[in-house]
Amino acid sequence: MPLFRFIYIFRLLLHRMVILPAVAVCIIFLFNGNAYSASVSFPEPVVIPISTWVYFDTDERTLDPEGPKDDYQIRYVELLSPTTLGVTAAYKGIRGPKDTSLLIDLKQVNTSLVHKRPVSHILTLYTDYLEDEGSPCHDVWEGDLQKVPNITNSLQTLDGYVSPEYYELNEKCFNLAAIADYVKEFVPTARRVNYNPGDRSIELHSDGKKFKYRLDLDGGLEIADQGLGVVGKRYPTSLNVEVVSLEIKNSFFGVFALDQAKSARLLLGPEQTSSNLGFVPRSLSLAPSHKPWMAYIGPQEENWLWGISVWEISDAKNQARRIASLATGRLAYSEHRGFDHSVNWTGPDSIIYLEDDELTLTHVRVMEGGKSQTLGRFSFQKGHVFSAAGEVLGSPWKHDFELFRLEAISALPIKKDRAIRVVCVAVLSHNSEEGSGQVALPLIIDLPWNLQ
Repeated sequence: MPLFRFIYIFRLLLHRMVILPAVAVCIIFLFNGNAYSASVSFPEPVVIPISTWVYFDTDERTLDPEGPKDDYQIRYVELLSPTTLGVTAAYKGIRGPKDTSLLIDLKQVNTSLVHKRPVSHILTLYTDYLEDEGSPCHDVWEGDLQKVPNITNSLQTLDGYVSPEYYELNEKCFNLAAIADYVKEFVPTARRVNYNPGDRSIELHSDGKKFKYRLDLDGGLEIADQGLGVVGKRYPTSLNVEVVSLEIKNSFFGVFALDQAKSARLLLGPEQTSSNLGFVPRSLSLAPSHKPWMAYIGPQEENWLWGISVWEISDAKNQARRIASLATGRLAYSEHRGFDHSVNWTGPDSIIYLEDDELTLTHVRVMEGGKSQTLGRFSFQKGHVFSAAGEVLGSPWKHDFELFRLEAISALPIKKDRAIRVVCVAVLSHNSEEGSGQVALPLIIDLPWNLQ
């Protein structure tokens, strides 16, 4: 056994982590793992800090850390490549128009956190803060703050992650956000879908262009032209089709395939897609490697409990055919708390998911005939403490985070499909001089294919 694996397992045992034998973002990685960088490795679980509040004392000209920045909470994670993580942060943890998207450079994360180095941070305020004359902090920022060159020369601005509302409500004018230097704001590619009743077509909007798909047979469904529309997740090696869901009458959805011939066909109707019973449109996902399978999270016919439904969609003349149901009654999915994710394929017939104890990852292979094979399981320990050090302009700090539960996940195969990189949203407790609190941050780990 290689030395680093022995050390890794020994540390896990010390922390009593349980290992059981046997598991609508555009994705830009190569699914076969060729984009994997061997120099970037996460053999142990690591919490990725985003930002810390620091208090600037104008008299002493010192920066004092005040705990993790928790007005924005992570609600969605997506591995865009083995070395790039995209996350969505929601203001006060509530999804809405104030959501902001961030890119995290995992190469920089690896350099700092894995090697136990303090993460360099950058002081940050919101865009045009000096022009915001209505802010209660305007005079302070225009006066006292500008008198300190080493502060203003290293201060960046962001459009969303630092909210003017924070300062309006708190008037904490000398509280500045220190954001890790591996974090950048970005605008994800917008992809949306809607139904046009005028010409009975489904319209897909992507990269500023509109594509129309004629719908000859709709199964008699009353599709809402102003209803919710969701474009399913697909991989670069998925079938050359799009799978989308559109809202229909009485809180149901229709799932459609949009093909290259610019035609649309119904895959699933209201028998399987009642939102009242738990169908989750944003979980819809196509398998990679041109496998004609799709999967989503929703009610299972046998008992209407949540699970993962896997369907074959290769027959162009008929609706989809159910292949298997996975994790029925054992699946963690907290859409009601603002967390969401697509079904995560790790191969053409393998899926990884989070169990309902909100601590255990399970990796399975789906087989024809409705059976599945467990490839492995990996359990985290509730209460496990993660530490992260940071610094800004020479002022250091260290935060301890205690794991409470896991939420949304994202995963990619790496090392030519011999391992899996997994990122979860971890809900963590923390303590600071200002008191205790909770924060949701990304947690990353590399696991062997069988999760052992």
